[in-house]
Amino acid sequence: MYEVYLPFIGKKSERLYHRVSADSIRAFALAIGEENPVYSDEEYAKTTKYGRMIAPPTFCLTLKCADIPGLWIAPVGRIHASQRFVWNRPIYADEVVSVEQVVTNTFEKTGKKGQMIFLEQTKNVYDENEELICSMIQTTITMANLFPEDMSKVSVPTAERAADKWQARPSPKMEVGLKFPQIDLPPLTRMGLVRYAGASGDFNTIHIFDSEAQKVGYPAVIAHGMLTAALQSRVAEAWIGDDYRLKDYSLKMTGPVFSDDVLSFNGTVTEVDEAANTAKAEFNVTNPRGQTVLTGTFEVAGI
Repeated sequence: MYEVYLPFIGKKSERLYHRVSADSIRAFALAIGEENPVYSDEEYAKTTKYGRMIAPPTFCLTLKCADIPGLWIAPVGRIHASQRFVWNRPIYADEVVSVEQVVTNTFEKTGKKGQMIFLEQTKNVYDENEELICSMIQTTITMANLFPEDMSKVSVPTAERAADKWQARPSPKMEVGLKFPQIDLPPLTRMGLVRYAGASGDFNTIHIFDSEAQKVGYPAVIAHGMLTAALQSRVAEAWIGDDYRLKDYSLKMTGPVFSDDVLSFNGTVTEVDEAANTAKAEFNVTNPRGQTVLTGTFEVAGI
């Protein structure tokens, strides 16, 4: 089965570019309990041999890279077997880096649980002068029985970027009484709540552990109120199209949102100022039980 990976040895992904913010370094240091101020205090870092704030060694793992077109990776069941890091220097706060990955090896072994497929990938991080900062060599194991029987029918990454698929969004003629089309987003997931907690820094335990949510009267974890608010702003931007931007956004949370809830978004234009090219609207968000969980208003301005 490992033969499916052989044609990919030596193939590289597209480069992805990142500006490494001091805040992202601080968040990583906090997550691993690192107290060395060279990773958090810019003024202190200036007094060190580095002369600036640097990232902890394994921070480089947080830098995302693009997929390798055509390379199938098991969505579940893959085991991280080994990892090696090689550094030429630290990553500095506020520098721009680029990241690419390359497939470097594949082989198979027979273990107690059956045939195991090993895949080795190397992720390289470069600075703006194309100098190699560090390399991360990762080996993963996927059990052979997790591979699809017919690989030709499997969906695999392509070189197409999100921007290539993005379509311009037409803007409606703003009129008082205009009802925006109802939009139902995919169900919220526990993983989505975890991602939002990491992105926002809101690790209130009622969004993570059922037992903590139950202490305050909820049957299970609830979504962050500001996650629901972010979803509403995303919907509002879809409603107003590319000729308008959000100018003012006010909301009130009126009920809890749970994992697996499918939220329905509705909105109506309430005011239009043609001279100023602005409009106001009110909205509400409901859960599958018909309860309103978010209400509010927003104002848009022409671009």
